Amino acid sequence: MAWAAVLLVALACDAEADEAGLGAEEADAGASTPEVLAPVEGADRDDAAPDLGGPEAVAQQLFDDGTLKRSLFRNTLLDRSLRPWFAWKRRLNERYGLNFGLNYTSLVQGATGAPPGTETSAAGGALRLLGVWTLVRPTVKDAGGLVFSVENRHRYTAIAPADLGVEVGYAGLTGTAFGDFDVALGDLNWQQSFNCGRSAFLVGRYTPVAFFDTLGYANPWTTFQNAAILLNLTNPLPDQSTGVWFGHWITPQWYGSLGLLDADADLLDADLVPSFAGFYKTAEIGWAFSKEEKFRKKFHVNVWHVDSRTDDDVPEDYGVAVGGIWSFGKSWSVFGRASWSAGNLSIYDRSATAGCIYDLPGRSDAVGLGVNWGGSSTPGLRDQYTTELFYRLQLTEHVAATPSLQWLHDPALTSATDDIVVFGLRVRLDL
Repeated sequence: MAWAAVLLVALACDAEADEAGLGAEEADAGASTPEVLAPVEGADRDDAAPDLGGPEAVAQQLFDDGTLKRSLFRNTLLDRSLRPWFAWKRRLNERYGLNFGLNYTSLVQGATGAPPGTETSAAGGALRLLGVWTLVRPTVKDAGGLVFSVENRHRYTAIAPADLGVEVGYAGLTGTAFGDFDVALGDLNWQQSFNCGRSAFLVGRYTPVAFFDTLGYANPWTTFQNAAILLNLTNPLPDQSTGVWFGHWITPQWYGSLGLLDADADLLDADLVPSFAGFYKTAEIGWAFSKEEKFRKKFHVNVWHVDSRTDDDVPEDYGVAVGGIWSFGKSWSVFGRASWSAGNLSIYDRSATAGCIYDLPGRSDAVGLGVNWGGSSTPGLRDQYTTELFYRLQLTEHVAATPSLQWLHDPALTSATDDIVVFGLRVRLDL
């Protein structure tokens, strides 16, 4: 009976492919092209897995890096020298289903108005290897594969950018993702789409911020740098953690997802077995204008709960978050998010964010402005206000430079100053 059910699903998916205009030859070509989990340039995202992950999901980052960029300088010596490398990667993907990418990102930040005696500059880099190895494809629209990421984050100066905020008295991260450690395993999981691409699950170690409460503007490697603008900081999301996730497109516009993670996870601990000391649970329901435009036109509600851990004297906590993004044409997007938590496991117990992004016509450049208010979860600390402005300049097809300006008003960890300004420059090379 089980085999009969699988056969019926396969026939139904193939029938949908025929209705969409795929002939036998095209269907065979699609079945041999391992683009479902991590499409290469020109792939159809609608035929991919449910695509419920956010911009930081490994498959999405590979897709974005593989998209042709309209840069300031075109056909440069660097771009021409990299063409054999990308041609080899494309052949590897077509023949063996292995799609991978390398990227190196540097961030330099300097603060003015900080309390006396503090470090006011920080610089660091991150080297990352991302990959998806598609190993099974039961139907045209369904596939399964191994997803992985490994990274090294390091500092150039006395402190890393991830530590600059606390150093100057700000409760938060002005340089999200730019910490200091040798090598860490970020993702190692199996992802599987089924039900004609409308459903998917993953099992293993994965990045929570890539699947829960995500919006299309939020990516610390390509857009904003401050965690208060990128995330809902009332939510004590664990680090990369072992667990499970399931997502399903209920209709062409409505979706739902569920997640379960080890609450005691540590990015620097590559143990793939949960500690079972406590779990982080989440559920989300959302609406998107269409599956293809989920990064540009989407609204969602996310609820979460984290168990108490008596051995570590950590109480339970729970909360709710809402978020949305809407694009007007191909250039303007506005976004907003708000959240609340019952406890004090995270930086804030109340938070609200709003902003906009403008994608320059005919270019791969973007300008972004975000504003956040955060109510401190620690009694006695004042509320913080964060503003960030960035401009991402696509210099060449594979190099982008992003200057940014952050205004930190009423930093919660110091009363010695009311305003701190942080200047930053991020440079990213994707391979």
